[in-house]
Formats: sequence, C-alpha cells, structure tokens
Amino acid sequence: MPNKFLIRKVRGCRIDENHKVLSIVEKPEHPKSNYAVVGFYIYDNRVVEYAKSLKPSARNELEIVDLHNKYLVDGDLDVKYY
Repeated sequence: MPNKFLIRKVRGCRIDENHKVLSIVEKPEHPKSNYAVVGFYIYDNRVVEYAKSLKPSARNELEIVDLHNKYLVDGDLDVKYY
C-alpha cells in the first residue's frame, strides 16, 4: 500500500505538472513552491527501520520530512490533494 500524504497550499513541497512530488524541504528559508506537507500520514512497516536510520538535523531533531524523503527516494510516495 502506498503511503498517503495530504498536500495543502502552504510552503516546502515542490511538485511537477503531473502532481508528482519532486522534493520536500523542512522549513525552507526560501520556499520553491506554495505547497507543504501537512496533516495525516499512513506508513507501511518499513517506517520503523527508516526512522531508526534518521540522523538529527541541525536543529538536533529527527525531522518527519527526512522520513517522507526516504519514501520519495524509493518511489513509494503517494500524494492526495484535497
């Protein structure tokens, strides 16, 4: 089952003309779009291992966007627009 992400018009998520996610950035200083990942996430069982592999950011926090990007790199990110 693909992972579900809710995208609303805010900032931080870049998509192409076919609504495929190209990149997700945590709190960008200069956003490349008017979209952001917000809301409700459903993950498969890989999420545990993915989460264990995350490294703290410059803010010394584990960032949810890094988890989303692991699925994006694997080609397993499915986005729903509402």
